[in-house]
Amino acid sequence: PKITITGSGTVSLYLNSTQIFTINMGTPEIEIIIDIDAMNAFDESGNLMNRSVTGNYESFVLPKGENAISWSGGTVSGVSVENYSRWL
Repeated sequence: PKITITGSGTVSLYLNSTQIFTINMGTPEIEIIIDIDAMNAFDESGNLMNRSVTGNYESFVLPKGENAISWSGGTVSGVSVENYSRWL
């Protein structure tokens, strides 16, 4: 999936209560798109932002059923997950 986060400061992103990423968004507020499959992060203009995101992309696995995405730190004004499905 792709996760889009809008905010500022240093944000910790959690999946099902497990910290997956730390995102240094700086100031002023920006938008960062984390592409889990490509293991890359970009700003809204398409510039590579990999140095701003640390963590383990391989740990971001959405198990079947409900999942909780949460965050702490920084100022977050929006989080969205691109509709994602995969058939095996």
